[in-house]
Amino acid sequence: MATDASKRQHVSLSCAPAEQKHRSDIPQHILERLLTLREYIEERFPEKLDLQEACRLASVNRTYLSSFFKLLTGYTLTDYQNRIRIQKAEELIRETDLPVHEVALRVGFTDPNYFCKRFKSLTGHPPLRFRKLHNFL
Repeated sequence: MATDASKRQHVSLSCAPAEQKHRSDIPQHILERLLTLREYIEERFPEKLDLQEACRLASVNRTYLSSFFKLLTGYTLTDYQNRIRIQKAEELIRETDLPVHEVALRVGFTDPNYFCKRFKSLTGHPPLRFRKLHNFL
């Protein structure tokens, strides 16, 4: 019988339930800036997240940024960025034959062991097992 972990095949970033439930808790001017910040993170996912820049983009201090971002997405800034990284890693693992350490570096992880740990926790499989299950090359 398959476990919940083995059923996971794709990292989901769907934020719709969190957005719908909590958007009204976030002032409109901050909500717009948080959406801009979310796009910023998605476009620059391999880069180290600069909290000062994130605060500047959202025009709030660190405390408010963390609270409002989690209300909006359901994730902390770091968790959100890591989920994006793992989602991109899934694509690279499925569509290329790059070694795992190279995939890790391309998506922004400097430690391949940490990458493997995060990958498995979010997908249910270590990267090489995931490749065997999903490789269509």
